Amino acid sequence: MAINRDKVEAQAIKLLQQGKLDKAILELKKIVEHDPTDVRTLLKMGDTYVKLGAKKEATDAYEKAAGIYTEQGFFLKAVAVYKQILRVDDRPPGLHLKLAELYQLDRNTVIEVTPKEDGLNIRFIREEPARANDDEVLKAAGDI
Repeated sequence: MAINRDKVEAQAIKLLQQGKLDKAILELKKIVEHDPTDVRTLLKMGDTYVKLGAKKEATDAYEKAAGIYTEQGFFLKAVAVYKQILRVDDRPPGLHLKLAELYQLDRNTVIEVTPKEDGLNIRFIREEPARANDDEVLKAAGDI
């Protein structure tokens, strides 16, 4: 069934502004049912669920959005969404490993994983690309 996305979104925004979060969620769900890859709406749903105190539903919406970002190759956006999940629930199963995998996909990041008593300690180190020093640049220029 086709929907008028703009009309439904306008209604959802109006309901959010009025503080009618439950009704806004219903409108946002209509948009996602029509287009399951609408990341902006999934994120808005997650934010709304957080305001309602519905951690599980918020996490589900955020995970769908992060999965879509990952499929599309937007790894850093997916990381940002997974970090939002950590603000809602700091112990979701497997989330730290998903983050580690995404950081590995980002070529300029080195990951150091060490076990600790209550899970894993994951440290992300941003590597700067190797730069040539002045002598190497002058030598290369002289070879041209």
